[in-house]
Amino acid sequence: MKKFKIISTPRGQAPEEIRKEWVGITLPLKEFCQGGSHERNFVLKRQQERSFVTVPVKKALEELEKKSPLAAQWFYSNLPEFFLDRDFSFGVDEVEIL
Repeated sequence: MKKFKIISTPRGQAPEEIRKEWVGITLPLKEFCQGGSHERNFVLKRQQERSFVTVPVKKALEELEKKSPLAAQWFYSNLPEFFLDRDFSFGVDEVEIL
């Protein structure tokens, strides 16, 4: 299974100090979506076009918790429960494919 490493602070609705904790984490790559793909922007409350990779939310939070339990707890406290069965996306400009 391919993996990716987060190399810069990802975009998102979490506070910047929480999002910074993703940097350096390696995650399994579920899907690579190139230009023409759309992801949900929860801040702007609309779809946006960009190239991105995905990872299951539960797996991503397990890895984040190893580095920063506080950051992982922010997501557990602020994400809707149904979102835990979905995927997080990270822009290709925020990651290195390994």
